[in-house]
Amino acid sequence: MTLKNLKVSIIVCTHNGALTISQCLNSLKKQNYPSQKYEVIVIDNASTDNLKSLIKNVQYVYEAKLGLSIARNRGIKQAKGEIVAFIDDDALADKNWLKHLVSQFKTKKIWAVGGQVKPKYQVKPPNWLPKKYLFALSICHLGSTIKSVPDIIGTNMAFRKTIFSQIGYFNPRLGRRANKLFSSEEIDLCQRITKANGKIIYTPHAIVRHLVSKQRLTKRFFTLRIFFEGVSLARMDKENINFNKRFRRLIFHRSRALITALIKLLIYRRFTYWCDFLLNLGYFSGFFPA
Repeated sequence: MTLKNLKVSIIVCTHNGALTISQCLNSLKKQNYPSQKYEVIVIDNASTDNLKSLIKNVQYVYEAKLGLSIARNRGIKQAKGEIVAFIDDDALADKNWLKHLVSQFKTKKIWAVGGQVKPKYQVKPPNWLPKKYLFALSICHLGSTIKSVPDIIGTNMAFRKTIFSQIGYFNPRLGRRANKLFSSEEIDLCQRITKANGKIIYTPHAIVRHLVSKQRLTKRFFTLRIFFEGVSLARMDKENINFNKRFRRLIFHRSRALITALIKLLIYRRFTYWCDFLLNLGYFSGFFPA
């Protein structure tokens, strides 16, 4: 089976995404890839807007149980392609996006491929925006060369479908649920890929442009998003690491990082250090039972 013959299922998971999904789907129709070699599947994750009326000429699946990981898993099970690719409902795919993703599945050892995510800002980004936390806005630029990486970002990622029967699906206890900003489901899956000796590749040539709404460019959103990143990392560790190792990580790494961030925050008063503090505080919150 040559690369150009690989069949692809593109999964677009959405919850009340009526305002943006039409542009996303239009970008997928314009892919520089044989139209008979890929399908587009929209997973409607318990939407309450007029989303369904906008979905035409692509496969529509309704998933009543809320959760991004649940929606992604439903899409994987629905997919007929050898490669399963994901893009967010508020992202636009470059016309060569799919071609560049698929071109990296050169050997059976390559299980996952991710690409570059450029921001499409709704308003001018504020000066306080910390570069180290741009992942909170689903922005991803890991350099200008193709290389192996430990994980990839959910807005722009693809997997061999066969791996899910081997290592399992996205963890439904992780990931976004409507307005609840949990995350880390992609990191969790990528760690399982690495543990099973699969390779993960990043290519800067597979590009999507992700909408960054003005609501996300507020300190309130950012602080919540970073805090729940910490909570999610703790939940992920709880799933994968025994208590003794997690406790040592909490005491010797997270405690030190928390105190260091607090000291820097008190001295320099920079928003970056506030985010550092919240990330580690979130980990403490997620470590202990609610």
